[in-house]
Amino acid sequence: QIKVVIFVLNSISIKMLKSNTLKAAMSLTLPLASSTSTSNNQEIEIPMSYGLGISYRFSDSLTSSADIYITEWDNFIQKDSQGNTFSPITSLPMSESHIDKTVQARMGLEYLIIGSNYIVPFRTGAFYDPAPAMHSPDDYYGITLGSGFAKSRYVFDIAYQYRWGNDV
Repeated sequence: QIKVVIFVLNSISIKMLKSNTLKAAMSLTLPLASSTSTSNNQEIEIPMSYGLGISYRFSDSLTSSADIYITEWDNFIQKDSQGNTFSPITSLPMSESHIDKTVQARMGLEYLIIGSNYIVPFRTGAFYDPAPAMHSPDDYYGITLGSGFAKSRYVFDIAYQYRWGNDV
C-alpha cells in the first residue's frame, strides 16, 4: 500500500496576491522602545512552507516513509512603519540580507509487534534539517528512535532524538 501526501503548511494564513502567487502574511502591532507613549506598527510576512511525503506499507507490521519540506526563508520579511524592510533572521535590511530557502529531508521505518490485544511499535528515522542563516543554511542532521505500547484506548509512546550540526 502506497500513500502520497502533499502538504502546504503555515501557522498563519495563505492568501492570493495580485501577482497570482501564494504568500502567507501576518500583521502584528509591536511596541517599540521610545521616550513617548506611542507605538509603531510592524508587519511581518511569514515564509511559505510546503512539502511532499510518501509512505509504503510492506506488511501489517512494517511501514517506511519519507518526505521533503521546503521553507522559503528569503520571503521572511519584517516591515517597519516607515516602510523599511528587514530580515527577522539577520536583523539587516533585506537588500543586505542573503537568506536562502531550506529543504528538509526525513525518512523513517516503523515495525509493529501485533499481539492479540496490544501493539508495540519500534521506530527509527534520520533527517537533514537546515536552519536559515546568512549566505547559506546551517546544516543540521539527526537520528531518531522510538517505541511505545498500545492496549485498548491507552497509548504510551517514548522517543529520542539526537541532532548535530557541522561548523555551526
